[in-house]
Amino acid sequence: MDPRDKEKIQQNYKALISSTKWNAQLRSELVTRKIFTEKLFAQLKFDQDPNIEALFAKVQKRGPSAFQNLVEALRDSQNLASAQILDPTISLHVDIRLSNNLLNPGIPVQHPKDFDQPLDIRVKVTGLNISPLREAYEMSSLPKGQCLIIDIEDFKNDLHPRRKGSHVDSTNLAVLFSQLGFQVKVTRNLTYSKLNVEITEFASSEKHVKGSMCIVIFLSHGTNDYLYTADGKKIEREWLLKQFNNEYCEWLQGKPKFFMFQACRGDDFDYGSKSKKVNTDETDAVPINNESNNFIKTPSWEDYLIANATIPGYVAHRNTQRGSWFVECVCQVFMEHAHDTDIRDMLDKVGLKMRNNYESRFGTFQTSTHESRHFYKKLYFNPTDYEGTIEYVNDVIQKEIQV
Repeated sequence: MDPRDKEKIQQNYKALISSTKWNAQLRSELVTRKIFTEKLFAQLKFDQDPNIEALFAKVQKRGPSAFQNLVEALRDSQNLASAQILDPTISLHVDIRLSNNLLNPGIPVQHPKDFDQPLDIRVKVTGLNISPLREAYEMSSLPKGQCLIIDIEDFKNDLHPRRKGSHVDSTNLAVLFSQLGFQVKVTRNLTYSKLNVEITEFASSEKHVKGSMCIVIFLSHGTNDYLYTADGKKIEREWLLKQFNNEYCEWLQGKPKFFMFQACRGDDFDYGSKSKKVNTDETDAVPINNESNNFIKTPSWEDYLIANATIPGYVAHRNTQRGSWFVECVCQVFMEHAHDTDIRDMLDKVGLKMRNNYESRFGTFQTSTHESRHFYKKLYFNPTDYEGTIEYVNDVIQKEIQV
C-alpha cells in the first residue's frame, strides 16, 4: 500500500473504528475485491468475533490496490462515513443503483428483470386547448417553443468522474419534449467556451419570437452555485438564468421559461428522518410605492420556473442504466399528465413519486425542489399529435433526426 494511504488510515484510526459497522455486505465486498480471503477470515476468527481494529491494521499489508478497494467496499456496504474519511470526494464518485424498497406498500414493485429496460415514452395527447379556459400562459404555437438540453457525461482528462447513464437522461428528455411539441437541441460534452457560445446564441435566437415558451435543461456534476463543463470549469447557475431574463432576452418577455438542473448541490446524503409538520400563515412584506410613468416597466426576472433534482447541500442520485431518479420521474409524470395538468402540479407529483418509490441501497433518499420567479399563471402543455424535431450536437458529430 502507498505510504500516503497508510498514513490516512493511521491518522484517522479511531474515527474509522468508531464509524465502521461490520455487516455481511462488508464481509462480501472485502472478499469479492480480494482484500481478504476466506482463509484469512478464518485465521482472524472474524465470523465469531469481528475485530474492526484488526481489519484496518491488516489492510495496510494487502497490496497496492487495497486502499481504493477498501474505500469502495466501505461505500458499497453502507459505511459511507468511513469511506468519506478516507476519500472525502467519494460521494461524487458514487453511481448509486436504484433499489425498489418502496415506502408505500400500495405501489407495485418494479420487477428486477425489467429494471434495465429503457423508458417507453408516449405522451398522452389532448384535443382541447386548456390554456384559454383558465388563467394560464398561452401555449397554442406550433412548435411550442425551443428546448436546449446540455448533457455533460464525460470530462476531459478524467477531471471529474464519468456520469454514466446521463445519455439516457438526455435522450429520454429529448423524446419527451419533442412529443410535447418542442424543437429540441441536445448538446453533449461541451467545453466552457463552447457552452458559453451555445447558451448566448440560444438565448438570443429569433426562433423564440414565434414560440410560446423556452426550456433549458442542464445535466452535469455541480455544487449549489455552479455546474461543471466538460473541461472541468465552473459555470454559475445564476449567470445561465440571467441570459434569459427580460433585460437580456426580449424575445421571451411575458413568456414562460422552464429550467431543469440535474446535478448535485453538495455532498450530503439524506437518510430520512421523522419530523413534525409545522404550518405558519404569517408573512412580512413592505409595500412598494409605484409612481406613475408614461411607459410600462416590468421586473427583469419574471415568468421563471426552476426545477432542481435536489435541495441545496445534497447529492442527486443517478442509475448507470436508467439515468437519474429525477429525470426518470419527470419523464414518467409529464408523459402521463401533461395533457390535463399544470406544470407545477406535475412537479409536485414528481416529488411525491420520488418520495414513495426511490431509495438507494444505502438507505438514502432524494428531495427535488422547484422555485418560481414571478411565474404568474398556470402552464398547460396542451400536447397534440404534432411532434417536434431533435438535433444532436457534440464535439465530434452533428446530426438532425425527426422523431
